[in-house]
Amino acid sequence: MTTVGQGHSWPAVHGSLCDDAQRSFGLTSEQSDLRQTVRQLLARRSDLEAARSGGVSHDIGLWRTMCVDLGLTGLGVTEELGGSGGGFVEVVIVAEELGRTLAAVPFLSCAVLAVPALNAAGPDIAAEYLPDIVRGDSVATVVLDQDQSAGEPRLLATQLAAGTWSLTGHVRAVIGLPADLLLVFAQARDGLRLFAVSGSAAGLKLRPAPSLDLSRTYSDLVFDGTEARLLADVDSARSVQQLVRRRAAVALAAEMLGGAVACLDAATEYAKVRNQFGRPIGSFQAIKHRCADMFVGTYYLRPAVYYAAWAIEAGSADADLACRVAKAKAGEVYLANAKSNIQIHGGMGYTWEANPHLYLKRATCANSMFGSARDHRRAIGTYLRALTRPGQTGLR
Repeated sequence: MTTVGQGHSWPAVHGSLCDDAQRSFGLTSEQSDLRQTVRQLLARRSDLEAARSGGVSHDIGLWRTMCVDLGLTGLGVTEELGGSGGGFVEVVIVAEELGRTLAAVPFLSCAVLAVPALNAAGPDIAAEYLPDIVRGDSVATVVLDQDQSAGEPRLLATQLAAGTWSLTGHVRAVIGLPADLLLVFAQARDGLRLFAVSGSAAGLKLRPAPSLDLSRTYSDLVFDGTEARLLADVDSARSVQQLVRRRAAVALAAEMLGGAVACLDAATEYAKVRNQFGRPIGSFQAIKHRCADMFVGTYYLRPAVYYAAWAIEAGSADADLACRVAKAKAGEVYLANAKSNIQIHGGMGYTWEANPHLYLKRATCANSMFGSARDHRRAIGTYLRALTRPGQTGLR
């Protein structure tokens, strides 16, 4: 084993591919206990009935338990600010477990997006906002324009005479709303800046956005001269945005890993108990092959996700590449497993009362968030082509 970073061990490059993937991560006993604690909590408290009824919203009771009793929003926050310490690997462990159950809590928007953005904005900013978020007294989210296509920015910042700022424009499909605090990346005259906006600010309009995913809320935001506070100027806002996007992609990939595993578990359990022609359908070769493909996908997705998490935490030079690989692979595996889960459940899998369709819808929407599998593979291809320039020895 090769030990890298803060107490995390990884297999040497000559390690056998047949080594057990879970054991190869080198998770500490504390990290394993964290996974087990979160899994047990969600098994007792998470419920998909709200999603099926079309009334999904934040489960405030579950969220308070996660914040107050388990301190999960304090992962990555120093003890001086009320946090529980830990690093990004711990955040990814929690994200994976949430993805298993599609729990309706704003962990992705708070712990994955807002907390690192506030930490990166500076110690004074972090000390002002993070304690309320850690205690669960404030819900925060980050407003990122998911559409990175060429064109005019859809959210503009203007500095007023009094030294304050106002925001004008719109952003679609924002997660984690309603929220008490919005961290908004907007384009000013001299470049990108990061702002803080109160969730109740004048000129801010929130419109629920229709979505295929019934287990997560999405909202469209309209800013009409909305007052904002500057948190990061042009010298640092771009690096904060890159940090947030990387973490968001990996944490979402971890959610997708959890969902893919849930689909595998549901499919194999159903194949054991559903009888056809006097025998369990799991005994038929076609079903065995589907289940085997689902297992292989999740087996090799897991190290991609956790290596990317470690690479971010350790500041590895290949962190960006690892993040893109993890998100691209997660989109491919989750969609495949969700579809196979429905197929194995047969006619029952297509019914509204069953759960498989909820995972397929989450897989479809999650694949397009923070870059689709195609987007990330295109970026990976650009990186690999750069290694084949004349005079270099590398991939051909």
